[in-house]
Amino acid sequence: MLINSLFLFFWLCGPGWCQQPGLPAEALAQAGESPFADPAGQNVPQTVFAEQAVTTEYPDAEMIDDPVRGLIILSKDRWKSWIIRSVYLFMINLVILIIIASIPKSESYNLTASYFLSGAAFLMSYWILLCSTYLFRAGKTAWAGGVFFASLALFAGSYLILMKIKKSDISIESIKLSFQKMKETTKEDPRLFPIPGYPGDWPSQDFVR
Repeated sequence: MLINSLFLFFWLCGPGWCQQPGLPAEALAQAGESPFADPAGQNVPQTVFAEQAVTTEYPDAEMIDDPVRGLIILSKDRWKSWIIRSVYLFMINLVILIIIASIPKSESYNLTASYFLSGAAFLMSYWILLCSTYLFRAGKTAWAGGVFFASLALFAGSYLILMKIKKSDISIESIKLSFQKMKETTKEDPRLFPIPGYPGDWPSQDFVR
């Protein structure tokens, strides 16, 4: 009975119990052998390819070996980004000037908003001027000249609009002062108005004498 049980156990378990334990899959992979086996029970040979070194070249880049920050890679076409920035700033500044020109200058809060927007327009023009200086330093004199003249035109437009705002502000102040004077004159008693002349000009009407 015991012999029959042992025979049945080995028959069900198969020949795997009789083989010696092999290397794990990771060790086989490092050794260049495949951990998989064919149906016949033999290892399938696997071709191992040698690793090739991959190099990347930067033909349009400028490498700077900085002693503090290390190797810095800069694109040689980075000046194009400054042109795009100057175009964006020009469009934003133009929109700001159009908004300032369309705001009515009949109220004090509108004048305050116009002064604020004119300051923003001057700041945008200054940033465009900085873009032109960078383009000049990068050696792109033609683009730098165009951006420089665009910044000058925006400076001139901002100045003219600022003078227009100031003129409207002065006219509003003068109108306010005239209204205040009219209100003061209406509140005064007409019997207390000053009479031109000096004491002794009318001796016949002097009741003290």
